[in-house]
Amino acid sequence: MDKIIETYHAINHKELEFYKQLGLDVDSDFIFFTEPLLKRDRKGLPEGAVDSIQDEVGEIKSENKDSKVLAFVQFPKGSKRELDNVERAMRCSMFDGSDGVLIYETYPKQTSEDFSEELEGFLEASGEAEKYLVLEIDAPYVKEKLAIGLNKGLRNIILIAGAYKDNDLWIDLLEKIRKENAKSFVVFLKRLNARTKEAYMTRAVTYGADVIVHGAFMGRKPKKRVNYYFDKSDGFYKEKSALPQTSVLFTNKELKKLSEEFQNNTIEEYPLSRVCSVEEGRLFCAENKRKITLETEK
Repeated sequence: MDKIIETYHAINHKELEFYKQLGLDVDSDFIFFTEPLLKRDRKGLPEGAVDSIQDEVGEIKSENKDSKVLAFVQFPKGSKRELDNVERAMRCSMFDGSDGVLIYETYPKQTSEDFSEELEGFLEASGEAEKYLVLEIDAPYVKEKLAIGLNKGLRNIILIAGAYKDNDLWIDLLEKIRKENAKSFVVFLKRLNARTKEAYMTRAVTYGADVIVHGAFMGRKPKKRVNYYFDKSDGFYKEKSALPQTSVLFTNKELKKLSEEFQNNTIEEYPLSRVCSVEEGRLFCAENKRKITLETEK
């Protein structure tokens, strides 16, 4: 049986703010509230922080009733988390009207046996809510942990991007999710390769992820702002002056008009570059559908 796979480009809550700031409308099936725990009052997720995140997610949900809004606590990659921290992270998405509970690993490097034991407790604590399992692609035992999650009935899998050179791993993980009729989400914590400027999202589209979204960048702030725009014609980010005339920045009247209001490489232009990259990314997804043959039982 043949199936057409199309990746959907979701947005995070900061990108949502950029659209609003520029006076633009945006629809998104999923909106990720990405909390990188950088604020002083949110490190360690004290009780007040959980309540605050719940309130913010609820407010975004009330203003975007047609979207699923997910509270994604962005722990530092590879970090070891106290059990209490993971439970509080889960509680950020456990409130009346929530669109689903995210379940995290206490330690991405833990064994699959320890993970399986902890997962039982997390599943029980999350009750009847829709569940999303969060795994790091480049963590040890990720294949085993994915299999455990799928065997326990989890059908929403959020993969945090990594292992960019390991094509076989990406293919294997996404195919396993697809074969179980589950939904794959890939969160990119960086939009592009800092040296080559190649977009990371293109590989998730190539391998057939269901949904992609960008998380919060946690690196150092650049001394000089350089705004990069995604170019769907070759999958690279570029400065505005290097974009082809077929870019959405020039073909979309609203975006083109906004572009004329900003000087290149300025703080004010940054939201525009992010919005244009999302819109260009969505076009890239629509133009790069994949046809695959699914094995069916005889």
